[in-house]
Amino acid sequence: DPGRSSVLKISGQEKDGHSVYCVEDNGIGIAREYQEKIFELFHQLNPSVEGEGLGLNIASKIMEKHNGKIWVDSELGKGTRFYISL
Repeated sequence: DPGRSSVLKISGQEKDGHSVYCVEDNGIGIAREYQEKIFELFHQLNPSVEGEGLGLNIASKIMEKHNGKIWVDSELGKGTRFYISL
């Protein structure tokens, strides 16, 4: 959001025998109906932004191979939190 300063937080904790890491921002957020789609191959929410739509798909495949998981929690206008659990 160009109207506010960027904030990025990185945190981690142990939960149920897993290491869970979170990367959080205060950006524009992702609408709920798109939160699962962002992990699909070649899916981009905003095609005018540089990229191929590969990064989150690759990250999810890596997590699967290591018996981990990745997910997103986001609210429009408030920001996004990406989690990985190993």
